[in-house]
Amino acid sequence: MDTVIHNAGIYSTPDRSATPEGHAAILAVNTLASYMLTALIERPARLIYLSSSMHSGCARPLDDID
Repeated sequence: MDTVIHNAGIYSTPDRSATPEGHAAILAVNTLASYMLTALIERPARLIYLSSSMHSGCARPLDDID
């Protein structure tokens, strides 16, 4: 592969929606999945991570980033 584009994300869930491992679904999909995929594949020449504007309008507590 020459390029890998990570483009998956969850914007909002009605509740914490924990995964079987106990992580919040938003964290699992938006952060952990991209990290795991990158760690498991042979490093391509280019990695591209797409994001949304959620960081500018989301108000989540910082005491539990999960």
